[in-house]
Amino acid sequence: MKSNQKFENPFGNIFEKAYAQDADLIVSPTLPVDPNLQGPLFGTGPDITGTPTTPSSGLATIKLTSDEASDLQMNDSFTLKVEILSNDLNISGFGVTIVFNPNKLEILNTKYLDTYFTNNNEINADEFNGTISIKGDALEDAITINRAIAEIEFAVRSEGLIDINVDEDSEATFLNSETGENIPLNFLNFETQVGVSEVTSTSTTMISPTQTTTSTYKVIPKSDIESISEIWPLFVGGLVLVIGLWMKKASQKDEDIF
Repeated sequence: MKSNQKFENPFGNIFEKAYAQDADLIVSPTLPVDPNLQGPLFGTGPDITGTPTTPSSGLATIKLTSDEASDLQMNDSFTLKVEILSNDLNISGFGVTIVFNPNKLEILNTKYLDTYFTNNNEINADEFNGTISIKGDALEDAITINRAIAEIEFAVRSEGLIDINVDEDSEATFLNSETGENIPLNFLNFETQVGVSEVTSTSTTMISPTQTTTSTYKVIPKSDIESISEIWPLFVGGLVLVIGLWMKKASQKDEDIF
C-alpha cells in the first residue's frame, strides 16, 4: 500500500449496520399504572389523605376508625375515618351507610376524600335520624382500593358508651365488582367510652338543737355616762337637802310630844 493512500476498514459498514439493527430492536416498555401507587415512578395517583391501610387477605372490609377517640370527655370533638379495604379485588363503585345515636353525637363536618371514585360521589347526612350515606363510582376502570374515602367530625353530647356502625342491612351499603356484582363484605365498627365526670358524695350530719339563754343588757353610751358625772353633785346636794328636811321635821315632832 502506498504511503499517501487512505486506509479503508472493510468491516466498518458491517459494524455500523449491526449497531443500527440493534438500536431498532430497543423498545421502551410501557408499564401499567395503578392509581393506588404513589411516587415519582408511578405518578401522583389519587390524592390519598393519611396513610393507606395495608391490604390483607380475606373478605373486602368497610372499616370505621379514629385516631382521636381516647380520653374523650363531654363536648370534645373527634374525626371518624371511613375506610374501604378491597384487598386485591377491583371495584367499580361503593356505597356506605353509617348509623349513630343523635342524642349522643352531633355532626360538625363531613369531607369526601377520594379523587378516583368521583363519579356520582356524595355524602348525605341526616342528623335527626342519625344516618350518613356515602357513595362514589370509578372514573374509568375498576381498581383496588385500600384507603380512607371520607371523614366525619363529631362532637360528643353524652357520657358513657358511644358506638357508630355500618348499616349492614341497608341496600345503600355495597361494593361493586368489575362486572357490577355485589362483593361479600366484612365490617369493622367503631365504639369508645366517654369519660364520666367524677361524682363527689356528700354526707349530711344531723345536729340536735341546743337551747341557749340569752342575757339582754343595755349598753350605756359614753355620752350618757359623761352627763351623769356632770349632774352627780346636784344629785348628792339634793339628797342631803332631803335628808336635812326630814331630820328637821322629825325633831319638831319630838318637841311637840314633850
